[in-house]
Amino acid sequence: MIGKMAATFLCAAIYTAVRYILFGDVEVTHLPAFLMNKSVAMTAVIFLCFAGLAHRRGDSDGVARWGTAAWCAALLHTLLSLSLLGDAYYPKLFGEELMNLSGELTVLFGALAMCCFWLLARLHRERSHLRAMQVLACVCVAAHLVGMGILGWLNVGGWHSGLPPISLISFLFAVLALVLFLGEGRKEPG
Repeated sequence: MIGKMAATFLCAAIYTAVRYILFGDVEVTHLPAFLMNKSVAMTAVIFLCFAGLAHRRGDSDGVARWGTAAWCAALLHTLLSLSLLGDAYYPKLFGEELMNLSGELTVLFGALAMCCFWLLARLHRERSHLRAMQVLACVCVAAHLVGMGILGWLNVGGWHSGLPPISLISFLFAVLALVLFLGEGRKEPG
């Protein structure tokens, strides 16, 4: 699992660097926090998708491990985002002085998603609320990404060298995770 986690993060980091440094206008000096934050965020959603795949296989231990990995990555993303939060890094989220509606929704659904991730990490063995929390986590992550990126998704001409925004790719993984969690998993033997 560690190898899959590292490979997932490495792929996300390479895509981020190629899109934003090689084909975009972000300086290499912003790699340690701003760009790695994007990589970590996408990694968290992919880990959530892996948890969904484990759910479909009926692997509750896999769901717990990937869910915990998703929570840890989402926590790191939250900490990095809070340290960078401002109109210099995220101008789309701000009006003249305060956050705009997109920014407010992005923060709200990001916070709700973090609550869901935290509850998933605590409830992974308690079956009664697990499915609802998995679905709710996917919905909150998807809403967080829509609030942040939909205007950029619709402006295909603005994509760096035609490479889709990380928020759009992450949204697609969140939707896939939602579909996986909504489906019935195989029953565990025993």
